[in-house]
Amino acid sequence: MWISSRDTRNCPRDAWDSSGGLPLARPSPLSARSLYSPYEDTKWVGKPEQSDNKMITIVSYSVNADQIEELTELGNHAIKISSEGVKTAATKVSRAEPICLAAPFFKIPNIQKTMAAETSAFIVIPDRPKPFTSGVDDKTTFVSMGPNILLKQFDDKAFGVDRINLFQGNIAKVKNMLCKLISFRNNNERKILTMIVEGMQQDQSKSGKNLLPASVLSLFTLCMEAPNLYACGCELRTFCQTWECGTNKVNFSVATPHFQTRVYVKSGLKLKAFLESLSSPHCKKLIKEHSIMSMFMDYTMTSTKLTQGFMNSGYEKKFVDLDALYISPAMRNRHPVN
Repeated sequence: MWISSRDTRNCPRDAWDSSGGLPLARPSPLSARSLYSPYEDTKWVGKPEQSDNKMITIVSYSVNADQIEELTELGNHAIKISSEGVKTAATKVSRAEPICLAAPFFKIPNIQKTMAAETSAFIVIPDRPKPFTSGVDDKTTFVSMGPNILLKQFDDKAFGVDRINLFQGNIAKVKNMLCKLISFRNNNERKILTMIVEGMQQDQSKSGKNLLPASVLSLFTLCMEAPNLYACGCELRTFCQTWECGTNKVNFSVATPHFQTRVYVKSGLKLKAFLESLSSPHCKKLIKEHSIMSMFMDYTMTSTKLTQGFMNSGYEKKFVDLDALYISPAMRNRHPVN
């Protein structure tokens, strides 16, 4: 039975404790896997979490209460000019729902059936069949953390008919959506991990550039054996794009609430211990094929390449770290609105 790593059915007023705290940004020295041997020390164990922490530090940032108010004012202004029929870079049509349905990540088979089956205000869908990779396919540059969570319900019972971004209304309304988003994400942790593994499997079935190492697929497949991600030293991290404080620049291209979500390694030591504890023949076979060290080093290179892909695509400091926002003082003492 898969047990969600965090139970957030009721939004806490206080920050998570240290077990769910923020990863520390650490230097991420890049070394080729060939430089390591089984006879050396186990510094490689910490490489995955170092590279993931570096990625979080490079592509995302945290916002304080003043910045939240600035961003919500920009969101409110965008809705105002949208309702007046003025098309801007942030509001390409006058309402969010048509954009939502036309967004690239909705163009997957049976998406309408999937949406109808989801009773929550949110839905989680695959971003593309190449999670954790970056490159060029069919002359299209891409980077992918994995699945997206999107708002699918546009009405006053949820978050309003004109919701194009998390940062709209006021801080209380931002917290309301944020808390329900994080709760939805945590309750769908298994589904998100499954989508990542299925995307990796599709990638492995193809040929050409940007292929994910088979050892990384094996690593995530083995993580599926855990009761939850926390048990194997991993967690989910969610980001969103919005306006840019100070410049009013729009950092998102699809004007509907959508949230990039990825698995990251929080503790290499805990992940290693979990892998060593697996005893089924299938798990032992995967570990024998690749070795834990190979999985860790290939994952580190994959995470590093993904970070470089985001930087090459101009995404440095373009995402708000929603997990950092969720436990921030700005959210701590704000009551969500119903």
